[in-house]
Amino acid sequence: MLNVLARTLGGLGCSAILTFVALTGLMFGEIDAPVKLIWQHMAGSMIMGVTYAWSSYIFQCDRWSPLRQLLVHYILTLAVFAAVNSWTGWVPLELPSLLLGLLFYTLNYTIFWFGFNWYFKRQERELNRSVNKK
Repeated sequence: MLNVLARTLGGLGCSAILTFVALTGLMFGEIDAPVKLIWQHMAGSMIMGVTYAWSSYIFQCDRWSPLRQLLVHYILTLAVFAAVNSWTGWVPLELPSLLLGLLFYTLNYTIFWFGFNWYFKRQERELNRSVNKK
């Protein structure tokens, strides 16, 4: 239970940082936005943060192959992103925009996946190296 709380707070923390960056951009651009709109986008960001935090449990399902874990995680997070997008309007609901949004989402997902994969493989090598020294 404590792990779920920690992951939830981590996801909310990431969404808070992204929201702060977006609000900073609005501030420096001297763009005034209604509180309702800011609230809506912040809520969408928080939903995505919690989604990524909770859906990471998929990668702990040892019965599934890594490919199955990846596909289920990708489809789940994409579905939540699509629902949040339809509410927030992050990507216009027109075919060219949706295809471009899907492309950017997939590229971003791929970059993060390779980054996490590299990090955990490096950790695995270091742990194996330390065990073999003993």
